[in-house]
Amino acid sequence: MIPGSLINAAGRKHTSNRYFKRLPLRVHLVSLLYGVFSYCNGLRELSDGF
Repeated sequence: MIPGSLINAAGRKHTSNRYFKRLPLRVHLVSLLYGVFSYCNGLRELSDGF
């Protein structure tokens, strides 16, 4: 639902992919949004949901 060009533009503007090693911005955004929309209270709940 969110265009990739919008995510890439925000990443370039805020240099958010500058120090990433294994988790690029797009994957991080999707995982955080999943946690918010499924009302996860911690990383354990988030990983169980995946």
